[in-house]
Amino acid sequence: MFVAYVTINFVPFDSYVVIWDRRQLAVLLIYFLAASVPFFFTGWVTGACLAEAGESASRPYAANLAGAGLGCVVALGAHTIHGVESGMGAAIALAFLGAAAFCARRTAMSVFALLGILVALVGFDPPAALQLSLSPYKPLSSALLSPGARRTVTLYGTGERLDAVESESTHVYPGLSLNAAVALPSQVALYIDGDGPLPVTPIGADSPEAKELAMHLPGGLAYLLRPEAEAMILEPGGGLEALVALALGASKVFVAFDEPLVMEALNGQYLAFSRNLTADPRIVALNRSTRGALRSGADFDVVDFALSSPYRPVTAGAYSLSEEYTLTQEAILEAYTRLNGDGLLIMTRWLGTPPSEETRLFATVVGALSEFGVDQPQDRLVAYRGMRTATVIASRRAFTADELNLVRRFLEANGFDPISLPGVDPAELNRFNRLPEDSYHELFEALLGDPAGVEGSYKFDIRPPVDDWPYFFHFFRWSQIPEVIESLGSTWEPFGGSGYLVLILLLAVMAFLSLPLAILPRVLLIGRTGLTTREGPFLCFSPVWGLAICW
Repeated sequence: MFVAYVTINFVPFDSYVVIWDRRQLAVLLIYFLAASVPFFFTGWVTGACLAEAGESASRPYAANLAGAGLGCVVALGAHTIHGVESGMGAAIALAFLGAAAFCARRTAMSVFALLGILVALVGFDPPAALQLSLSPYKPLSSALLSPGARRTVTLYGTGERLDAVESESTHVYPGLSLNAAVALPSQVALYIDGDGPLPVTPIGADSPEAKELAMHLPGGLAYLLRPEAEAMILEPGGGLEALVALALGASKVFVAFDEPLVMEALNGQYLAFSRNLTADPRIVALNRSTRGALRSGADFDVVDFALSSPYRPVTAGAYSLSEEYTLTQEAILEAYTRLNGDGLLIMTRWLGTPPSEETRLFATVVGALSEFGVDQPQDRLVAYRGMRTATVIASRRAFTADELNLVRRFLEANGFDPISLPGVDPAELNRFNRLPEDSYHELFEALLGDPAGVEGSYKFDIRPPVDDWPYFFHFFRWSQIPEVIESLGSTWEPFGGSGYLVLILLLAVMAFLSLPLAILPRVLLIGRTGLTTREGPFLCFSPVWGLAICW
């Protein structure tokens, strides 16, 4: 396990050039071999114990299950001490103690037991040389390169790590209007497992500066439409959306985090920096996940899906298999049902080029409204874009004329362009952030008219994700392969637009490595004993069959 950790941590592998740099394929092969070695020997020992036990095989089988369960508990506890490094130290220590248990000689038993104890003492707080190396492509790595940037806080949870970076160059205000004449203070950036940033903003919620800032952020419109709202904000990041809600008069704001370490940082080291945001009596932190929060409590005037994830190029494909249960059609439907009769659902996402992330969001909202039984969703939907973000607002009832006039004044003041707006005049479109063709408006209007047809014919997969298929960032279609191959080496985007194909390549590498391990034991069994084996079990556990199922 130690060799595997050191190999993966210190042998450089550049995932962004693997598609055209053959040397990286060799490194990738070394990674897989190193990572598989501990599992190979663990399987060998477990199989030997079961074979040796004969008719009493139930005893080592039960011990194996109990040990695996205990190992999970130890790993969770170890990760909260010093993250992955502590978990690795605990695993190695347990392996030495396991070796001691198998020893027949007392001398060897004593040596392995002593090694296990020493590793446990050192492994829970390993030296700096053995700290986990972060990919240079992670946002945290880039942030630490800024002049004067310093990592001030590191917190560990059961399955994640939070890092706080202070830098004078941190100014993260997603979707801020270009018309905003606001002095933007430097923020503290929070990163979860190297991804982010989640900005912590040093502005008091009741200050004039906060209200001026909120008037120029895309999410502020919901609180202008619903003054003194009771709101629920899902995944509020470092608290910027909560600050906007309070600055524009929200009477109470419920917040739900899927990453509890963020709330720990906001309540602890950065409480004073955030001007006591989370200590405000109007803020109520819900001790449950975002989906859990949607299934409990009262109805709200506003449910806000905050933009707390970084921008991801549509063709990168790096997050194709990341599960996002907060953005499935079921989640949006649950949020819509939590609104009162005048309630608003608001969501902001990054503006994709070509249209992708914001278009899938709109398609998902349209699907949720259709599932709810809304026949004319266009009367309840408002969508608009700035330079970098797009925002969708869904109302529980049709928007009134006065509300639409307020929407138009807000868009005009901030230089935001409507994408979908009841009764929109073509002259209102594409005025401020001008495009050669307003493809966003065309796509959104088409989705309102024929969602299934658009989703089936569009160049990217924009079908609404569901709980059984929660891959919001998976846009790849097999029909893209010729275009991807043609663009290799000629685009700045990660993987040259072939990110999803990299995942297929990894699957092929795993199959290549696993086939010998599946076939060799069968060959050895027949060669040594002359016995034959039934093909059914072999095919059942064959990686080829597994690949067929995956396909």
